[in-house]
Formats: sequence, C-alpha cells, structure tokens
Amino acid sequence: MAARVQNMTEGKPLRLILAFSLPLMIGNVFQQLYTVVDTMVVGQALGVGALAALGAADWLNWMILGTIQGFTQGFSIKMSHEFGAGDYRRLRKTVANSILLAILTSLVLLVASEFLARPVLELLQTP
Repeated sequence: MAARVQNMTEGKPLRLILAFSLPLMIGNVFQQLYTVVDTMVVGQALGVGALAALGAADWLNWMILGTIQGFTQGFSIKMSHEFGAGDYRRLRKTVANSILLAILTSLVLLVASEFLARPVLELLQTP
C-alpha cells in the first residue's frame, strides 16, 4: 500500500491549513473533554481532597508532556528538511532516531518523575 503524501505547497492555502489543523483542533477538544470528565469522576467519586491532589500533581504531568512535545517538534523540523529535499533514506533514518529518542526520553522521564514527584510536592507544601 503506497503512502499518500499531501503537498502543502500546492493548492489553496486556507483549504490546506484547515485540512491540516482541523484534526489537531479536534484532538485538543477531546483532550480537554477527557480532563473535564476526569475532574467530574474524581470529584464525585473520591471527593474534594482527591480532586485537590489531582490538581496539585497534574502540572507535573503537563510539564513532562511538554518536554516530550518539544523533542517531537524539534525532530519534525529535521524531518521536514529531509522530506523537502527528497532524501527519503535520511528521512527514514530521522524518523527511526526520533522514535528511539522518544522511547529513551520517556523512560528517563518516567524514572525521574517517580523519584522526584514526592520531593516536589513536599517542596510545594502539598498535604
């Protein structure tokens, strides 16, 4: 099965931008809905204390996700250059390296967050 490649430099810019950004926006809406539902479930089922704990620790989760997103965006620049140059061999290598780095970064951040979560929350005087 051949991969379908959309050339973002040909066609009407508004249509291309909407076709590219609409799935991203829908994904962000569902992420926010997940957060709202999570807050409702925790608040109703476990109470205000659990909801406060979730709020105190949630920013750590977003900080880690932001770090991983930063790596991803950095690799997307490199991938764009390779794709634009038509160097598909280097593009495949860049994609493979980005996957490997994402896995390694995720493991390092997982271990670090396990060890640092309690000290950070104690530093913030979270009960």
